[in-house]
Amino acid sequence: LDLRVLASCKVDLGEAAKVGTFREDLYYRLNVVRLRVPPLRERREDIPELVTYFMEQISQSTGLPLDKGSPGRVILAFSVPLLIGNIVQQLYQVVDAIVVGRHLGVDALAAVGATGSLLFLLLGFAWGLTSGFAIPTAQAFGARDYAAVRRSVAAGTILTAITSLLLTVFAPMLAGPALALLQTPHELMAEATVFAQISFLGAGAMMAFNFLAAIIRAIGDSRTPLVFLTIACALNVGLVILMVGPLEWGVGGAAMATVVSQAVSVLLCLEFVRRRVPVLHVRRFDWRVTRADLALHLRLGLPMGFQASIIAIGTLTVQVALNTLGADAVAAYTTASRVDGLAVALLQSLGLAASMYAAQNLGARRPDRIRRGVVQAMWMAVAAAVVLGILLITLGTPLVRLNRITEGAGATVLAAGPEGILLDRTPFYAQGGGQPGDRGRIRRADGSEIAIVNTVYDKEDRS
Repeated sequence: LDLRVLASCKVDLGEAAKVGTFREDLYYRLNVVRLRVPPLRERREDIPELVTYFMEQISQSTGLPLDKGSPGRVILAFSVPLLIGNIVQQLYQVVDAIVVGRHLGVDALAAVGATGSLLFLLLGFAWGLTSGFAIPTAQAFGARDYAAVRRSVAAGTILTAITSLLLTVFAPMLAGPALALLQTPHELMAEATVFAQISFLGAGAMMAFNFLAAIIRAIGDSRTPLVFLTIACALNVGLVILMVGPLEWGVGGAAMATVVSQAVSVLLCLEFVRRRVPVLHVRRFDWRVTRADLALHLRLGLPMGFQASIIAIGTLTVQVALNTLGADAVAAYTTASRVDGLAVALLQSLGLAASMYAAQNLGARRPDRIRRGVVQAMWMAVAAAVVLGILLITLGTPLVRLNRITEGAGATVLAAGPEGILLDRTPFYAQGGGQPGDRGRIRRADGSEIAIVNTVYDKEDRS
């Protein structure tokens, strides 16, 4: 039997044999080869290469580098978890509408729907803002500048905290007057105001989760936010059923369930970053952000926030017209919007995937990949939009009827025409199919104002 054993140790076996801590006869039977590995302090020139190597390993294990591989496949792989997450979130809203409508009646469902445009105006701005704050993070990660990644996280955290504080303090006070300005029907005002105020009080949790999810996606990991979002949505559904049903907290319970579930998702994201994503760990000196750092994040975040607000302004005009038609019309529009959200989720996912793809490749100085990726993303979006239009025409009515409320009131709401609203919207999916990839490219190429103009035309068409 020819058997050889190779072993290594960091102890000097010769010295150990002399002092008696290692068998001397065994030492002389071994074929010992002494190798001296100099400590890292004696070869500091190797530190940059070692840091690059280990950070590459971290990015491979915790995320998906978007500056490598086939552009179309990378964007599709990144967008699938986003799509699933968006669908899960939209399904929660559908379940929320069913629970509120069946337990509390059509007026309660209409009250929740009456707040949708107002919530979208402020919270949509905050969502766009936090998504924009992650752009420098993605660019720095694409350039493999991990110190810049940490500074970007610190700057985004500071701005997110300030915005959350402003929303939490001022938005609840403005909820009632704003709903009155929107001509919300008198019978819906009390419940609509309660729902909006509780939602605004929990704006900090919403912004924190959106920012944490955005910076995790910025390093190429779209799967982990999906997991936490799914957990939060499942918790949300359970809490809505509990708070609206047995606890009888009304529409306030529905809003509280959302706030609590988002707070849980924030804790999950923080724990994940602490344990698994050292590249996002902000050190004490990283908090010394400059005005230039804050200005850069605002320059990229504000246009995305205003873009969402422009869309919300168009929705507000529709909301005012609906409020003049009464509670049944508001409830019908709310029901149709829940189903419409499922269709739009796919296009939103492709748009965000194209955005992060462009940001990382911009940081890696790969404009050739940006062009190819955007073109492929646009074709995927157009194909998906055509399929969505066909499915919505054929399945729209059954999906709407799942949201029936009570036998009497539900018939009145369905008679108000939610299926017709969906059919009216269907042609615009194909029209807007090519926009997500284009908008993503424009945003990350520092031309966000162009994306805003594009959004104005898009919202005018859909309104």
